[in-house]
Amino acid sequence: MAGNLEKLCKLISSYPLAEGENRTALPYLSICLSTQRKVDLPQTENVYIYAVLDGSIRLFTPSGIMDYVPGQFSVSKIDTPASGRVLTFSENGCFLALVMELTLNDVISVLLDLDGNLAEQIANSELDSTVMSTSDDNVIASICRLFSIMDEPAQLAFMGNHIKREIVFSFCAAPAEASFCEASSTFSKPGKSMK
Repeated sequence: MAGNLEKLCKLISSYPLAEGENRTALPYLSICLSTQRKVDLPQTENVYIYAVLDGSIRLFTPSGIMDYVPGQFSVSKIDTPASGRVLTFSENGCFLALVMELTLNDVISVLLDLDGNLAEQIANSELDSTVMSTSDDNVIASICRLFSIMDEPAQLAFMGNHIKREIVFSFCAAPAEASFCEASSTFSKPGKSMK
């Protein structure tokens, strides 16, 4: 994963980033930069994936305190963070994260399009261990592909949603897929507590 993560950080570093949330050409994807210890987390009704790219962060959630390092992800509906505090900054003196918002339709449409009994295998945690063990790296690789075409509007218009679907599939195939898929079923049920 280190190679893809390093490549992604390099792609993102070419953007003129300001403190806070920086929108990209894709409405569901933003880059968060902080030079402060206290981090403002996304305020959205949609579920979001919070991917740490550079530096480390402590998220304060209803179920406890969770620390994240580069390459790790937090899914908001599984354990929605109330606040965050940067533990370490990058060599450049900043903390960098990526936020990807998802809707119920994003997740359900991917699950419905799976061939054969793949959805059942995911639901029953019966996926091949190789698929599960590479899912985090696949997410980072797919995000790299998104950023590599960010300045090509025609490519992005066509491939943006396809790559987003790859990312959703990789999260469904991850070792914590049961939590992710359960969270996706509660997108439209505010206030439901997660187990």
